[in-house]
Amino acid sequence: DNSVAVITLGIGGRYNFVNNNDAIATGLGTDFAYIHTGLDGWSFNGTTLAISKRGSGLGDLLNPCIAKVSQTQEYTTVCESHFSPASCIQNKYSTGGGGGSTYFYDYPMNARTDSKACADGYCTCSE
Repeated sequence: DNSVAVITLGIGGRYNFVNNNDAIATGLGTDFAYIHTGLDGWSFNGTTLAISKRGSGLGDLLNPCIAKVSQTQEYTTVCESHFSPASCIQNKYSTGGGGGSTYFYDYPMNARTDSKACADGYCTCSE
């Protein structure tokens, strides 16, 4: 049939989706594909914190607050209780699980050196 199903995942979510042997993931590369936007970083990869018109100044208002909160013990406690410490913004309260770990999917598509291919769900620019 011509039906289409869509799921939105960040690249880390896609990686976990497949590596946790989710039954739905068995069709990756045959029944459906993962399309990477090429964007990385928690604030650029589709995580929407706020929506406003370009030039509204909302970023100028929110960015200092986000920078301040992300350096607190409270932020670290909440983030590390729900995510891997490596996924959290590192600060002096971090448990040491982050910083320095770079996953293959964190590299720009044209800079990847891993052996992942379309069959793995990670197409290269040349495929």
